[in-house]
Amino acid sequence: MTDETDPRTILIHIIESEPGLHFRALQRKTGMAVGQLEYHLYKLEKEDEIMIRKDGRYKRYFLIASSDNTRKILGYHLRNKVSRNVIMLLLRKKEMNLETLNEKIKDTQKLNDAIKVLLSDNIIIRENDQFSLNNPSSVKEYIRKSRKSFLEELSDSLIDMLDEE
Repeated sequence: MTDETDPRTILIHIIESEPGLHFRALQRKTGMAVGQLEYHLYKLEKEDEIMIRKDGRYKRYFLIASSDNTRKILGYHLRNKVSRNVIMLLLRKKEMNLETLNEKIKDTQKLNDAIKVLLSDNIIIRENDQFSLNNPSSVKEYIRKSRKSFLEELSDSLIDMLDEE
């Protein structure tokens, strides 16, 4: 039986329910001091309980034991502003070419970087110079299940997109 008040158990539950959270989000959710959180995350990583994936200046945390790799990957991409915008645009428009995505995103380098990773992670596919989501239903399902954690980020993203139209 696990101790539900154990800091590592708490962290595992949070990371399992909201994969891809960064350090400050974990700190807000747990109320732990910076040093305490760093220590427990370090121990969980060394014990191969969690993995870290860099996202620009953020470190994103994921459970290694999670069997749903797609969920981890989507969590990572939906927490990255440019990747999230690409995914949301493709959810709305079904498919877009690079020129249209460039018009919407307006940062060619970040867009190109995001597209490379989205393609390599098999989130998007490219056919005849058109990008589309590989599995839009799984993206929608993930957003539905994770909507509480993404509410603020997605609303900011949607507002940005609507302001650009």
